Amino acid sequence: MSPPIQKGYLAPYNNWANRVAVHRFVQDIPLAPSHPSYATLLHVEEGLKQFQQHPMLLRWERTRLVFYAQVREEFQQRFPQAEVYPIPDAGIICLKMLPND
Repeated sequence: MSPPIQKGYLAPYNNWANRVAVHRFVQDIPLAPSHPSYATLLHVEEGLKQFQQHPMLLRWERTRLVFYAQVREEFQQRFPQAEVYPIPDAGIICLKMLPND
């Protein structure tokens, strides 16, 4: 990555005040039952069952560390009817509900 591109990526996060939102976002990931939003996470997770038999396209970026293979496998287990389409070098995960036939 060239220095100008690096500078462009870092510019929005050039000091603590500009990074605090990212820090707070990570802190708000409910990893334990003691977290204030853990119950909400479980409620949302339970609600995903309603989509199990719907047509779905699961586009998956293969190299990003946040969305590693175990997470993809979890989505595939939850949505067994999903068509999985890996995208090399992409930077996103996308679930798309497809229209019913």
